[in-house]
Amino acid sequence: MNEKIIQLAWQLQLFDQKQLRLKDGSSLSVLDVGQANTNAGPDFLFGKISIDGLILFGHIEIHVNSSDWIRHGHSRDPAYNMVVLHVVLNDDKEIKTQMNFTLPTLELKERLGKEKLDLCEELLGSLDQIPCANRANTIDKIYWHHWMDLMYRERVDHRVAEQESLLHMNNNDWENLCFQMLAKGFGIQVNRDVFHLLSQTIPWRVIQKHRADPFQIQAILFGQAGLLSGNFQETYPQQLRTEYDHLKKAYKLIPLQSGIWKFSRMRPASFPGIKIAQLASVLSSKSNLVSEILHIDSIDKLQSFLSCDMPTYWHDHYHFDRIGKAQQKSISKDFTKHICINFLVPFLSVYAKNTRQERFEDRAIELMESLKPEENVIIRKWESIGIIPEHAADSQALIQLKQNYCDQKACVRCEIGRKLILCDSVD
Repeated sequence: MNEKIIQLAWQLQLFDQKQLRLKDGSSLSVLDVGQANTNAGPDFLFGKISIDGLILFGHIEIHVNSSDWIRHGHSRDPAYNMVVLHVVLNDDKEIKTQMNFTLPTLELKERLGKEKLDLCEELLGSLDQIPCANRANTIDKIYWHHWMDLMYRERVDHRVAEQESLLHMNNNDWENLCFQMLAKGFGIQVNRDVFHLLSQTIPWRVIQKHRADPFQIQAILFGQAGLLSGNFQETYPQQLRTEYDHLKKAYKLIPLQSGIWKFSRMRPASFPGIKIAQLASVLSSKSNLVSEILHIDSIDKLQSFLSCDMPTYWHDHYHFDRIGKAQQKSISKDFTKHICINFLVPFLSVYAKNTRQERFEDRAIELMESLKPEENVIIRKWESIGIIPEHAADSQALIQLKQNYCDQKACVRCEIGRKLILCDSVD
């Protein structure tokens, strides 16, 4: 049996706990199983047990066989000197600590229920993207709704923490933060980190100063992106480079290297050049980003905020100096939805928390619940096993669950996994 199964059995107490006794006959009571340790050292930290009425605080180590203690070299490791209990499937050898004390040992061989252990092995050994794929829809929907609410909150809290760190780096300048978060949103999935880097090379005050001249905004963004270094044949990029050279010198700007941009795994309409041109057009004439963002309370108003007039050059171009298929490259409803989920809602949440204005958090939730669920490979997988999101907050929750629990086989930390294992809420 895999040691992880024994760890899971200890953490969830999946064994007969009546009249627990150690191998030497002493009575045992488990008062606290301890904290699961994902780093080096004992498996559970700071547990609390009682042996013959004597309360002990310390660590708890889990093995399949007690002799694994020696095989793993714990007898020579001082990190294990605070172990107060050895929990094993088979007690095949008396163990002494580095300090020559006999280690109290609990053998589980006759106390483990086969049905629950088999389920644990099924979940931890599953090759499916979602370990409980064959059982997930047996859990009552009330638990799913509760868990998805928690997963959505966890995802929001994680994003808020990221933005708070960024706000601190920006010396609490909300305009700079807003600009950087918006730019990151324009990078979609593949180039979001590069767009974020781009925004960090340009102080918002520079954009604000030139907001009345869209061409200068374009020159700044394309130049800082490192995309104006070629020997261009067409007039438009030549003019951009000339304008950027002047602005670069005036503000002592340092551009990115063009090689960091990615073009694979995306549609041509999402190529960096198109998205930078769109971002430049959105930013033109925006004097106070935060004020405008805080007045957006619907997806239609966000669409209006993002509406922009692209330079005609991009109607038949996807790259500089390369004519392509003529196509209007306005911002789509799907992209507006993406910006709402990945920029507007997180910004409203971090603003609400740091200014103590709960109405913006309420608005963030209302926006998410007004949007249809996202459509991607993760959501399609959930839908294939009968877990259907009702709105975008649910789809975000399922993405969080998949990436942070299912992918890590962290069933014991998942409320659905725990319900399945403990078998107390299955229809």
